[in-house]
Amino acid sequence: FEFPHVVQELIETRLPKKLLKNIDFATLQIQKTTFINKQFRAKETDLLYSVQCQNETLYIYLLVEMQTTVDHDILLRLMGYLHCFFDLFRKQQPDQPLPLIFPLVIYAGETPWNAPLNFFALFGENEKLARHILTGDVNFID
Repeated sequence: FEFPHVVQELIETRLPKKLLKNIDFATLQIQKTTFINKQFRAKETDLLYSVQCQNETLYIYLLVEMQTTVDHDILLRLMGYLHCFFDLFRKQQPDQPLPLIFPLVIYAGETPWNAPLNFFALFGENEKLARHILTGDVNFID
């Protein structure tokens, strides 16, 4: 995944077509920042790519899962990594809107993946309520 043409082929099969038509793959480059916690370094590889999409930078976050077992908490960790990225971005460019990140998890285990692929599914029976609460405006009292 350190070769841009390999990543381009992967992206072309996963990104929404509406977004793909606006990407300039000649600008695809790997970023040198990592967001994986030290305790997970032996199990996973993370790569962050940037590419120009119209006049904005789109980030592609590849999390290569090297475990042989399904990890039911991977979405929580992924959310943590995304938070780290956004936090770093905000510190470096405080006046800019947050960039889009397209997370992509690649699992190389021997058994079929059976953990949730949607963050809100982690809430079980409260999935709809969690989706409503966490994607709407924050309740704010001024």
